[in-house]
Amino acid sequence: MNTKFAFFALLISMFSFSQSLEFGIGLGTGANYIVENSVNVTYKTPVSINTDLKYTPNNSNIGILLRYQYANTSVSGQKWFESNQPFTATVDDNSLFLLVEYLKRSGRKLNFGGNFGVGFTKQIIQFNSENYSVDHTFPSVNVSGIMDYNVSEKFALKLQPGFQFFDPINGMKSKPYNFAKEDIHFLTLLGIT
Repeated sequence: MNTKFAFFALLISMFSFSQSLEFGIGLGTGANYIVENSVNVTYKTPVSINTDLKYTPNNSNIGILLRYQYANTSVSGQKWFESNQPFTATVDDNSLFLLVEYLKRSGRKLNFGGNFGVGFTKQIIQFNSENYSVDHTFPSVNVSGIMDYNVSEKFALKLQPGFQFFDPINGMKSKPYNFAKEDIHFLTLLGIT
């Protein structure tokens, strides 16, 4: 109990001198598994939902962002990685990123910036045609641009086009790609903060 109290007291004191603590939510879509599209597999358009918590120190344009992101897509094709049999599946990606964000808010309505960082992804592949699932956990890298439109002093709309590289360590190896694991995604998120 004392440890929890000390943790929350430290957290509150850390943010008490901050310029801002922002919470944001977003929704987006894009293109996923760009590299694997060269094999006999068809990915449907993904849907992504995210939540952000951003801390920006006093008089700074650079902040620390904690992002949870969920992405879902359906896929069908042939199992080139196993038996070459046809299949349908649903892929759920749950990612937690720690990002460094640069966003200069200069009092204008429209501001530009970007963020980058690393995180971990838990991926669940549910094979619908065979009624079993496969889980993977791996590191991820995120790089995004930001277009921020200030609606009011405390409310903004954000457009964030960016790339995510799932499992970059295994993705750089010269072995064949695993199904829906190490790959590059392009997602555009529209959110509010």
